[in-house]
Amino acid sequence: MKHIGISRKTLESYEMRGYIHPARDKTSSYRNYTRQDIETAWQIKQLVGIGYTHAEIREMLQKADTYDFTKYISRKITELESKRQELEDIINHAREIESSGKLPPVPWPEHR
Repeated sequence: MKHIGISRKTLESYEMRGYIHPARDKTSSYRNYTRQDIETAWQIKQLVGIGYTHAEIREMLQKADTYDFTKYISRKITELESKRQELEDIINHAREIESSGKLPPVPWPEHR
């Protein structure tokens, strides 16, 4: 599976989570992955790569027949865009600190 960028450790993790179910060779105990196991592992790798949690992935797999993937991927894109905006705000704040050469003062309330 290294040729598609999935390590043995990752495959074992997916097996422990119940995503894939490879057969075992009786003489060597090697795992024999089916085409479906490989496709499922690849799909999970892609979903993890764009930020889905294993709980979300499990839900998708359990509801595969009724799961509206387009709706959920659109929701994930919105979530990622929001995170990107948060990171851009943090970077801008860090740049302001960098350009001033010091941390901003505590914003004490004004007494009247």
